[in-house]
Amino acid sequence: YGWKLNSFYTRLKHDVLHVILLKCIYHSAALVASKACRKLPNILKDLIKNIYLYLSGSSKHCQQLEEMQTYFLQKHYKILKLSGTRWLSIHQCVERFLLNWDVLIAYNCVRRQSEFCSNYFRISSKYQNK
Repeated sequence: YGWKLNSFYTRLKHDVLHVILLKCIYHSAALVASKACRKLPNILKDLIKNIYLYLSGSSKHCQQLEEMQTYFLQKHYKILKLSGTRWLSIHQCVERFLLNWDVLIAYNCVRRQSEFCSNYFRISSKYQNK
């Protein structure tokens, strides 16, 4: 830790007693947001993750979602993958998920009538009741 004793900050601190070291503000904000997101119910993260996996696992499902978005005259927004390593990714994922909310509800109704998908039924029952 010799660098701490001979850093620009320690030299400046010697001359200016009230100087404060601010580390990367983006990293600090990401850490704060990450800790705050740990307080969110897991159902939200699970729902986003599971619906992403369901849709991304099949080009047919993606095409059907796009058709529903077209029907609702909505821009084609993809459901984003929730990542633990990208800064503030949960905000982007939730925002995109909410943009698709009505389409996902309608998509769920259509899927129920056309074919059985146990994974999607398990997922959809979570968000229909919330």
